[in-house]
Amino acid sequence: QVAVQLAVVARFYERIGDHAVNIGERVRFVVTGWLPEHRGAARFRSRADDSTEMPRPPIPGSSD
Repeated sequence: QVAVQLAVVARFYERIGDHAVNIGERVRFVVTGWLPEHRGAARFRSRADDSTEMPRPPIPGSSD
């Protein structure tokens, strides 16, 4: 019984911490206008850099 209650309290503390991080990120955005890059995007970009890229077709109307 005590272990279950302790696990529930730990989960609540984790949620409180997550909310505090979200509030901090929102405050930083309001003050500085800076958005942190999501870790998933960086991981996707690093995978794309590691793979052999196929040449991209030219975009119509571009000078490249």
